[in-house]
Amino acid sequence: MIVDKLHEAVAKTTDKKAHCSCFFHRVFFGRLNSEISCDNCHAISRTEEEYTSISLDFQKQKKRKKKAMPDQKIIIPNVDECLRVYTAPEPLSPDAYTCQSCNVPRSASKRMRVRKLPAILCIHVKRFGMNPNSFQPEKYAGRIDFPLALDMTPYTTDTNSKDQGKFVYDLDCVVVHQGEHAHNGHYFAYCRQDNRWFRFDDEIVSATTTEDVMRQEAYLLFYSLRTIRSI
Repeated sequence: MIVDKLHEAVAKTTDKKAHCSCFFHRVFFGRLNSEISCDNCHAISRTEEEYTSISLDFQKQKKRKKKAMPDQKIIIPNVDECLRVYTAPEPLSPDAYTCQSCNVPRSASKRMRVRKLPAILCIHVKRFGMNPNSFQPEKYAGRIDFPLALDMTPYTTDTNSKDQGKFVYDLDCVVVHQGEHAHNGHYFAYCRQDNRWFRFDDEIVSATTTEDVMRQEAYLLFYSLRTIRSI
């Protein structure tokens, strides 16, 4: 919300489809490419949309792993697994898609991939939802493994890029939420500076270790593009 409001303050136009080259767009905004392929005529429909974060459903991935490994007691999904699912093709039933070429409802395949990456990439771990039985907000607890270095190449439309390291990101910040759901609780963050990690908890700032950071139940992960550091 802060990024959106800052962008609105400097944007020359309110048209979301218009190209914007302001500081906030270059640093925080990316673009997602959605492709839907008709199973009958194989016509492809493409659309693009902006994003300031990529939301990962770690609970769904956790259930998939539990089903595949029923004997394993502790199941911890990781960011790469969730990104693979996020960008993998998914089937659409005829009830959900009407092919413009066939002009009738058809089964199809939909795939979402990253068209443009920002300088600062935000990974959002979906921790809040609605309980289907009580219809009350709830929080999904549990860890998701996240890397210190993240290569986004496999999840982009530029998967054949010969420029090694072009889309490699380094972890800079981990935001953690304590509480039962989104309407209460407490937020604090771990931030990296010169390869040292610090915990920011209101007015208290304390040094910590990489190991402590990697044990956290992350809510938001902020990664910075490695090539920017070398400029």
